[in-house]
Amino acid sequence: MYASTDDWRGDTIIHAASNDGKDQPLMDSGATPRSGIFGKTGSEMRSTTRSTVWGITIFLGLVSAALLGVATLFPTLVFSTLSAPNTGSLECGATNLECWKREARKVGGLKNEVSSWQRKATSLQNTVRDLHATITESRNQIDARVTRINARVGNLKTAGDLSDDGAIPRAIKKAVADVVDAADALRSGGGDVVPLLGQNDPPKVVFHAHIAKTAGSTFNRFVARRYHASCGNKGVSFAQSFKDDADANDAADADDHLLTRNAVFGFLNQPSLVTGDAHVTESDMFSSWGWHNCALISLEITKDEWADVTDRPSLAGQTKAVMIPCRDPIDHILSQCNYNHQSFTDIISGEGGEQACADALPQCHVGWERYEHSMLEKFDKVVLFKYDDFEGVERYLDDALPKRRLELEHATEFGFYATNTERSTTNERFTDACPEETLRKNLLEKWSYYRLCDKFLGDSTWQEFDSRDLRDMIEEQHV
Repeated sequence: MYASTDDWRGDTIIHAASNDGKDQPLMDSGATPRSGIFGKTGSEMRSTTRSTVWGITIFLGLVSAALLGVATLFPTLVFSTLSAPNTGSLECGATNLECWKREARKVGGLKNEVSSWQRKATSLQNTVRDLHATITESRNQIDARVTRINARVGNLKTAGDLSDDGAIPRAIKKAVADVVDAADALRSGGGDVVPLLGQNDPPKVVFHAHIAKTAGSTFNRFVARRYHASCGNKGVSFAQSFKDDADANDAADADDHLLTRNAVFGFLNQPSLVTGDAHVTESDMFSSWGWHNCALISLEITKDEWADVTDRPSLAGQTKAVMIPCRDPIDHILSQCNYNHQSFTDIISGEGGEQACADALPQCHVGWERYEHSMLEKFDKVVLFKYDDFEGVERYLDDALPKRRLELEHATEFGFYATNTERSTTNERFTDACPEETLRKNLLEKWSYYRLCDKFLGDSTWQEFDSRDLRDMIEEQHV
């Protein structure tokens, strides 16, 4: 007799040997099965285990398939991530002492750099504190100055009132009014004076490029009689007559040419008091002095001669602005023909007229060597203005030049002092041999001065430029 287990049911069966040698089951224990752990029979537990194993196997298979799919779709991302080396101090490894020493030195260097920046921040804070103290002190000084002015303004206004009764001359009344206005302006804007110091300063020295036949003589005389420190070869401030009773047109026919020109323009063409040399020109005189006391310099010189003036040590470090008058090319060339006693009509109607037109009338040219783009590099600022816009000139120079305490009278308001004979329309007739627009085109091609004014002044009357910016535009636009 022995016991066995049914493979497929898990039941215990009792066997006994029979006479014929075959086993006979004595009892089927399935009637009263025994429970294993967790209250389950062995058969039930085996079934549960197999289900769990299969579930885990299927899950792992799905995960593997998903990872394989990601690797297939994004191989670069996956393999670059897997192959990326560790960074930072972990690269050193636990036993690489030299590597750890280098890391320590890096950390020390960073600490020193942080300390340096902290010191710089502290220094900047101290600088700001000192600057604030300086500004506060300046404001206190201005406030004290305004207080002193306020104490005097009442007396000044009283003096101004007395002048209405003729007790004070008119000139003093005007001076008093100017002071009162200045005091009122300072009181009203005193709080903003410090932040605005140094802003919008006018040029230190103004230059006038006297282009021939652009009212340069008129410009010189107007400036010399309105402002101090005007040094022009056609007018200087300290050599002006008190009364403006001279006529420039008389100069051409005067017997005493030098005396008449002195009366009209304030010239100093006279023997030198030092050397005795005759006909010392204004340019020679001011050049020997170094132009050191000039607020405006007007010259009839070539483009290459400006360096001899602007590079003088007495003008070093000062802002230099050049004023360039512009005139319509056609009107300008006809004026030049008139000055040279040339009839434009005869030139273009005669033999070689078409060639003369193509060459922009070379027989009429006056002073074309006085301008070329290269001369602009000698100046910091450039002003282009319509040659007869003297109101614009006055507005600009009032902020740039010292005015005379007593302005000299003008015979005519912005009057022109002609150096040409009267122009005749008979001498200025266009023909098919030289139409006006053809001549204009030729003039623009022949002289950079005409291109400068055409491109950057155009139909306006006043334009101001930084010299560097203007030169860049000239180069970029192939003017």
